[in-house]
Amino acid sequence: MSVDDEADWIRRARAGDREAFSRLVEAHREVAYRTAFWILRDADDAMDVTQEAFLRAYRSLNRFAERSSFRTWLRRIATNAALDRRQRRLREPELPEHLQVADPTPGAAERMAREETRSLVRSAIDGLPPASRAAVVLRDVHGLSYAEISETLRIPKGTVMSRLHKGRQLLRRRLADVLGPRAEALQRAREEEVGA
Repeated sequence: MSVDDEADWIRRARAGDREAFSRLVEAHREVAYRTAFWILRDADDAMDVTQEAFLRAYRSLNRFAERSSFRTWLRRIATNAALDRRQRRLREPELPEHLQVADPTPGAAERMAREETRSLVRSAIDGLPPASRAAVVLRDVHGLSYAEISETLRIPKGTVMSRLHKGRQLLRRRLADVLGPRAEALQRAREEEVGA
């Protein structure tokens, strides 16, 4: 999709052309979904947030100033919607552990260990202050550049770097407390993967 096509779709959608907005949805659905999924770690919640993000975007389309790309603007909306959903979800009661069923299939122990580690990492990320959490997720999960994070969150690049530094330090300490020596190896692997 060219920038001119997108600008035309935005102009037409603002004029009430639902087909034009549908094209924007189709072109950017994946980025909204991935943003929501990495924050929520739940496919159903991510789908709901994706729909909510596009609904918010549609209602706010006349306020889209086009200082950033539509993708960046939508990612910001999806991030905020996912963080809102996450806050609501944290207030909901969980199924008691004794009512949860373990997987009896071969290799279940290894899968459960990996899932437990993922769960601990997600919990550690979830426990970060919202500003640091958003920066860490956008950089270390989505692989966005500092400039893209700055644009997405509407903060200066220096603030992005500061929030990332603080978030990573907190994350490292929290993971060291629960994972012991595995925490350092996980952190190194993640940083090498995104080129931090």
